[in-house]
Amino acid sequence: MRIATALAPEAWLFWLNQGIYEETLGYLEEAESSFHDALALFPEIAGAQFWQKSEFRQTTLDTFEPPLAAETTRAQAVAAADAGRRSIVSGDLAAARELLVQAYELNDQEVSVYVGLAELAFANGDFEEAEQFVNVALLIQATSTHSKAESVLLAAEIALAKGESEVALQRYQVAYGAILSDTSYGWGSAGWSPYAWFVFQRRAFPEDLVPQLVRADITTSIAERLLVLAELYESAGFSDEAQSVRAELQPYLSSAN
Repeated sequence: MRIATALAPEAWLFWLNQGIYEETLGYLEEAESSFHDALALFPEIAGAQFWQKSEFRQTTLDTFEPPLAAETTRAQAVAAADAGRRSIVSGDLAAARELLVQAYELNDQEVSVYVGLAELAFANGDFEEAEQFVNVALLIQATSTHSKAESVLLAAEIALAKGESEVALQRYQVAYGAILSDTSYGWGSAGWSPYAWFVFQRRAFPEDLVPQLVRADITTSIAERLLVLAELYESAGFSDEAQSVRAELQPYLSSAN
């Protein structure tokens, strides 16, 4: 794993798994550093059940301080969009709009900006506008499909809110497959390869050659949102599929679920 992190230092999944090995071996100082590197590269994993598996991991998460956004417009746009989306979750829609507008002005080709704008419109009950932003997010070309998978999940929630159960079921199925059946490049990457981008943009090697990588990118929140698929399956009379979805998502859910 140390060879892997040395050769591909931008792969958060490698740092996470290096931290797991170091924690298991009792190299706690090194493990804390590796976990912090993983969090710095991919802060979204902070909401995963992974950190509650041991007291050390929870303490490591609590002591993590996010790095300042890089001095690039794209990094600043991503940071502003993330902050805006957190404001939506906390219910401060006015602050969310201000942050998302700022993010859009910084970079109008960042997928997460449109995901945030769609979430804001959805929170305001404007389903049509929310779907328009989702469609824009899905059209933008990107080297990562993580935000696009989030867009499909949001589109499923919009359809359900509009009472379009059949459309919602189809979209939840797509989102579920994109998030659960992926490669180490992240959600939606099964059957889709960014290798050409790696060849032309930076030194790297195929991350999928590393076996048995533990993932932490399915947060409790995402698992709970995907769990709706089980309810839709049951309503449609597919009890076996509903049971399968619940079993697959259980490791990512809190004990209360």
